[in-house]
Amino acid sequence: MKGFFSNIKKKTRAESASAITEPQDATASSPTVVTFAYTGGDLFGITFQRAKSRFVDTAGPTRLEWHKEQRLGITFAERENGAVAVKSAEAAEVLEGQELIGVNGRPVVGVGFLAVMDALRTAKSPCQLDFTPPPSPILVAQVEQASGAHTNGVLPGMMLLAIDGVSMVGASLADVNRAVVRASEGRPVVLQLAPPARLLQRSGSASKSGLRNYAAFAAVAAVLAA
Repeated sequence: MKGFFSNIKKKTRAESASAITEPQDATASSPTVVTFAYTGGDLFGITFQRAKSRFVDTAGPTRLEWHKEQRLGITFAERENGAVAVKSAEAAEVLEGQELIGVNGRPVVGVGFLAVMDALRTAKSPCQLDFTPPPSPILVAQVEQASGAHTNGVLPGMMLLAIDGVSMVGASLADVNRAVVRASEGRPVVLQLAPPARLLQRSGSASKSGLRNYAAFAAVAAVLAA
């Protein structure tokens, strides 16, 4: 698949000028979500890369305070490496892809998904939940001007939000690859993208003083395995 990962062949300066949109385009555009339906074929037209750090550079770890008589509003899933990550969240203080690393000051990294769920069920209220910083987004590095992606308004610098309604925040490039390669004329894959400011604005309140305390509406965590 042409133009997918960041290790594409280098182009000459003239070729780049005619085939690749300029990277500053996304910053000049309005922060509107762009939807692009890819139907397969050789020219995907988008080169993705992860931001410099796995986590948003300016953000520290996130701490939520859970009063257990209320809903938590967070669904957790187990990753292949055993980490317990946020699959979906109603509260704006945490993002999909953040990993749960502590329950009431007790580290829960590497203890297993069921053990983490048990720790959440038995923890005293109010319960402090510690998460890794928000994950850095997957960004559009380049867009081929001859592609449908460019025609539909995809620009360099945009952040990949979701594929077929499944959040890609915190996903790996391999996850994106697996989702995209199944596209066909009869079954297009729908990508949603937006300027990275959407993620940074949402997580900015958690980035100012390291481990922050948040009052969160709490709830029963769903026991899901990814």
